[in-house]
Amino acid sequence: MKTPRLWQCAALTALLALPSFAQEDDAPIPYDEVQEEDVPRPVKKKKKRARTRTEEDVRSDDERLREEDQREKTIEEEQLSRNDDPNLGLGFEGALAVMLLEASQGGVDPRFLTGARVVWEFGRIIDDQVLREMFFVDFGWLWSASKDGTTQISVTSSHHYFTVAPAVGYAFERLPILAYAQLGAGVNFTQETVLIANGEDMIRTPISTVKPLIQYGIGLRFRPALTENEAVRLAFRFEITRFVRGYMHDMLIGGSVGLTF
Repeated sequence: MKTPRLWQCAALTALLALPSFAQEDDAPIPYDEVQEEDVPRPVKKKKKRARTRTEEDVRSDDERLREEDQREKTIEEEQLSRNDDPNLGLGFEGALAVMLLEASQGGVDPRFLTGARVVWEFGRIIDDQVLREMFFVDFGWLWSASKDGTTQISVTSSHHYFTVAPAVGYAFERLPILAYAQLGAGVNFTQETVLIANGEDMIRTPISTVKPLIQYGIGLRFRPALTENEAVRLAFRFEITRFVRGYMHDMLIGGSVGLTF
C-alpha cells in the first residue's frame, strides 16, 4: 500500500518543479506567423519618412551652398574690377582748338578757342568691367572771340559756351582708347561791343545776349597710365564738335589735355 503513496508524492514533486524550469528557460515565445504579419510596424515607416526629409535637406543645403558661392564670386569680381582700375573717374582738362564761327554775312570765321573742362567718368559707379569704361560727362566752359566790320563800324564779340555733355563710347580692348559720341546742352553767353566812328570820337555800345545751346560731336579719348598702380592717368582727346546757338552753327576742331584721378 505504501507504493502508491510514493508515486503520488513523486508526481506532486514533479508538478511543483515545472514552474521553476519554465522560468529558467530563456527561449523566445513563438508567435503565430499570421499575427506577426498583421502587426503594424510604425518604426519602419518613421525611418522612411526621416530618410525622405534627409534627402530634401541635402538638396536644400546644396542649393544654398551654390547661392553662397555665386554671391562670393560676384563680390570677388567686383572687388577685382575696382582693384584693376582704382581711378575715381574725376578729371580736369584744358581745351585748345580752332573754332569755325559762322559769320553773319555767310561763310565761317576761323578763331582760336580755349577753355576748361571738368570730366566725370560716371561709368565708374558700375561694377561691370565693360560698362564702367563707356560713359563720361563733360562740364565745360569754352571761349572764343571774333571781330567784324569796317573802320567806321566794327563789332567785337566774345563767345562763352557753358555746356553739360554726357558721352557714350566703345573702349578698345587692352588699349586706353575710347571712341565716343557726345550730345549735350547749355547756354551761349555773348558779349558784343559795337564801335561807331563819329569824327574823332568813337561811340561804344555794349550788347550782351544769352541763347540756349546744343552740342553734339564725336571724338577719340586717350587715358594712358602715369603711375604704376594706374591711379593717375594722362587724359587727352581729339574731337569734332558742333554748337548750335539760335540759327548760328559753330564747329570746333581740336581737343583737350589734362589728368584723371
